[in-house]
Parts: sequence; C-alpha cells; structure tokens
Amino acid sequence: MLILFVVSVLALTGMVFYKTIITKEWRNVVPNESEHWHGVIFYKNADDPRYFLPKRTGLGWTINFAHPGAIVMLVLIAVAVVSFAKMMMGT
Repeated sequence: MLILFVVSVLALTGMVFYKTIITKEWRNVVPNESEHWHGVIFYKNADDPRYFLPKRTGLGWTINFAHPGAIVMLVLIAVAVVSFAKMMMGT
C-alpha cells in the first residue's frame, strides 16, 4: 500500500514537472513578477497558474505558495518521504 502511495506521488510530481518545465509553460507568464517574491526564495501569487517556477536567483525551482494544488502536492511529497523513512527504519 505504501509503495502504491509513493509511486502515485512521484507520478503526480512528474506530471507537474513535465507540464511546467519541459513544455516551458513557466516562462514569462506573469507581468511584474518581482512584486510577488517575498525574500529570495518565497513566491506567492494566487493568479499565477504555475505550481513550480525558476528561483529568482541561483539554480533550481521554487513552489508557488499561493497555489492550492502546489501546497497539496508539497504535503503529499512530505508524507511520502516520512512514510518511506519510517518504512526503511522498520518502525
């Protein structure tokens, strides 16, 4: 059952990354994007359809903390990681 859950979360994550990164739907979606950044790594814009977007500085990606689907996916990934860690520890 746990394996099915982990595979489902990874598949969902893969689909989102495919949609946002490989198809390049993340480029220039929101005008005046800089006003939605809080600090260097936190992005929050409810009108932005992207789950993930390139970080403002440096390499990598960040999550749109105002997108409900992105928050759900972030929680599911955290649950999968904790479940996997518990399974590996044998408890």
